[in-house]
Amino acid sequence: MTAPSVTASPLDLTDIRARLTAATSGPWARGTDDLTVTAGTWPIAIVGIGHDDITVDYENGETFFAHVSNSADADLELISHAPEDIKNLLNEVNRLNDALQEINWLIETADPDTFVHKAQLVLETNL
Repeated sequence: MTAPSVTASPLDLTDIRARLTAATSGPWARGTDDLTVTAGTWPIAIVGIGHDDITVDYENGETFFAHVSNSADADLELISHAPEDIKNLLNEVNRLNDALQEINWLIETADPDTFVHKAQLVLETNL
């Protein structure tokens, strides 16, 4: 496993927030057939199966799935919680960035005798 790359500048979250905002509004949840993720009654995704493994009985309104992936349950959990999880992660990144900005401000403005104490307070409040 390789180490994650570290950038010199903060990650720009604008595009991520824009994609989250543009996506179908939630809440997203598991559909009634155990392989779909829905927003209300609107299907968002079908997981764990290929297109060729879906059979629809239009007369009876039933859908049949063949060759379902072993990870379908985990995929459904991940996708159905994605909007909420992404929003929470973005908010956490913002909170931590705010703490870093406060520490940077302390580095620039605090006198050496009080810096450590003030930085510890910021860290205790935010971590």
